Amino acid sequence: MERLSLSQLRPDVRNKEIVVRVIQKWKRVSQKEPIQLYGMKMILLDEEEQLIQASIYKTLVSKYDKEIKEGHVYKFSKFKTGPNYGIEKVTTHPCRLFIEFSSKVEQHRELPIPLYAFRFTTFDDIIHGNVISDQYFDVIGEFSEYYNIVESKEGYRRTKIDLIDAENQKMTCAVWNTYCDDITNIVTNYAKAEERPILIIQCVTINYYEGDVSIQTSRGRTKFYVNLEIHEVAEFKARRSVARADAEGSLRLTGATSDENGELPSCKLKSLQEIKTCDKAGEFITVVTIIELDSNVLWYYNLCTAC
Repeated sequence: MERLSLSQLRPDVRNKEIVVRVIQKWKRVSQKEPIQLYGMKMILLDEEEQLIQASIYKTLVSKYDKEIKEGHVYKFSKFKTGPNYGIEKVTTHPCRLFIEFSSKVEQHRELPIPLYAFRFTTFDDIIHGNVISDQYFDVIGEFSEYYNIVESKEGYRRTKIDLIDAENQKMTCAVWNTYCDDITNIVTNYAKAEERPILIIQCVTINYYEGDVSIQTSRGRTKFYVNLEIHEVAEFKARRSVARADAEGSLRLTGATSDENGELPSCKLKSLQEIKTCDKAGEFITVVTIIELDSNVLWYYNLCTAC
C-alpha cells in the first residue's frame, strides 16, 4: 500500500497509509446532562511537521479508544478523507481524516516526529482581528494574573487568567468548566516559584464581548503546557527578559558594549523576520536561540575578545 505524507492527502483518498504521531486526542460530548457521546477527535503530526484533524464516529469510539494512545506513533491505513469543512476547524489542512470500522491502526516504530506541534498566534494579530473566527490556534505567554472561579445557575464554571507576551501586551483568556481545575493546579504548583511560569495554551478561540477582544478555552480540545523545555519557550523567555528590561529603560549587555558603562545605543528589539523585511539601515537588537551548529561550513571569523 502506498504511503503518503499529510501534505499529499486530498479529499476522497482511499487505500493509502500514513505514519503519524497522535499529539492530541479528545472525546466530543454534549455540554448538558445527560452527557451524550458524539465521537472522538485527534490531531495527527507527521515527519514533515504537517498537521491534520482526524475523526472517529461515536459507534467506533469503544473500538479505537484504548488502542490509540496520545503521544504514540501509528500507521493508519484504509481510512478515508474529506474536505475540512465545519465549525470545528482545529488545523489549516484542507482535508480531514475519518477512521472507519475497516480502518487499520498499527503501532509503529519511533520516527523523528516531534512530541509537540504548535501554531502560535501573536497577541497583536488577535487584537487587530487577523484571526479567522472559526479557527483554533495556540498562544504563549507569561502567566500574569488569576481570577476567582464563578459558577452560573446552570452549573457552568468560569474563571479568567491574564497572559503577557514578549512585547508586554496583555491578553485575557476565559477558562471554562473542568479547565478551571487545571488553572487552580497551576496556581498552586507555582505559587512560590521565583519566576512566573510560561504558559502555552493549545486550541483556543477568539472571543468578542462588549467591544473587547480576548480568547477562551474550547470544549475538550484545549490543553495547557507549563514551562515546556522546547526552543519556542526558551526564545520567548529571552525576548520577554529583553522587553522587560527595555520597558524599565535599563537594557544592558555584558561584554562587548558601546561605552565604558556597558550601555547600548538606543536600539529597537526586532525579530529576524522583521530585520529581513526592513527597508532601512539601522541598529537593532535581536534575541535568538541557536538550534544547530553547521560544522560543514568552512568559513569563520575571529571571536570578539571582549564578549
